[in-house]
Amino acid sequence: TQTKVESNAMTCNAAISVLAKSDRWDDIFQLRRNVAKGMVESTASTFKAGVGAGTENCDLQETSGIVGAMMRSTAEMDVEQIFNAALDTCEKVGGWSEALHIMCVMAQREVECGTTTLNTALSTCEKSAQWEQALQIVGKMFCKKAELDTNTYNATITACKRSSEWEKTLQLLTVMQQS
Repeated sequence: TQTKVESNAMTCNAAISVLAKSDRWDDIFQLRRNVAKGMVESTASTFKAGVGAGTENCDLQETSGIVGAMMRSTAEMDVEQIFNAALDTCEKVGGWSEALHIMCVMAQREVECGTTTLNTALSTCEKSAQWEQALQIVGKMFCKKAELDTNTYNATITACKRSSEWEKTLQLLTVMQQS
């Protein structure tokens, strides 16, 4: 006799974990699509595992899909942590515009952006030489009185440097010395 196993969040999370260890990304993405369609119950762990799988495989489209499903979900979760995982994917693939979109979504959902979140977005801009966007993020950090650390300044200065914006680099160094 065969026993039918109910497909629920726990079995889905376990399957994602096993598939990730086996580098079975296509199967993970199919599971994630089922979660996004509401075919499988989802929890914060489901979303975190799904976004984490996208990060490991550097698949921005799949990661965007799971973040969209998360935003439609009513599951209790630490959304900043999941958004951070999505930003990690953006950073790995140079998806600076996607990272900025995620930051906008976070602001719309009134999700508090910590220094780690902001630095990941900055690092994405830095790696893509998007100095203007990096400066905008730092400007928002100043306005919100967010903690600026060495990583904040390094990413922003490097973004300016890569774009030959040496004047902006000098201005940042001056601000950094004053704070």
